[in-house]
Amino acid sequence: MTERKDGNAWVKRVLGIDVPGSDASSTEALARSVERGREAAALNVRGIAFPKLLLRWRAAQDKLTVSLNTLAQDLLGRKEVLEDPRFQRVKAAAARLPQLVPRFGGALEDLLDAGINAGQGPQAADIAARAVKAVDDYRTQIAAASQLAALEAFAKQEMGTPMPLGSDVDTVLVELRETLAKPA
Repeated sequence: MTERKDGNAWVKRVLGIDVPGSDASSTEALARSVERGREAAALNVRGIAFPKLLLRWRAAQDKLTVSLNTLAQDLLGRKEVLEDPRFQRVKAAAARLPQLVPRFGGALEDLLDAGINAGQGPQAADIAARAVKAVDDYRTQIAAASQLAALEAFAKQEMGTPMPLGSDVDTVLVELRETLAKPA
């Protein structure tokens, strides 16, 4: 966690942008979510562990943010980039990396949270079906974000660092979909 905080501080200082989820309120929200998950430890009638899915989704988003920050740090820390007269333009471009991530909104999180609150209630099937739709929508957004795929390729080819970005988020979304769509 310290590495992430240090990385977030670096991004704030060097790039001048705030990293979503780096403030205390996000940590408190995650702690509250974990607590709600513990309170709703029992699986619902469909056997879906909504608390685990919510934590998995949040972790995937956090990992994407950290990966983008790491890429920016690595890029801006390279000697040839630092010495290039166009450094300020590269720095400005690196600051825009978070904008490459689609805006998912909170629909999936809200539905997973509703699933936690529903517990073993009869609404679990409806919540799961709506969450599958949200996952499908998010996967469409990731597929359309060709810049993330190009950035992954750039990191691997030019920087020698395999850095899953959109593909990693999509993998998690596939896992969530499979869990949510399993038959009752």
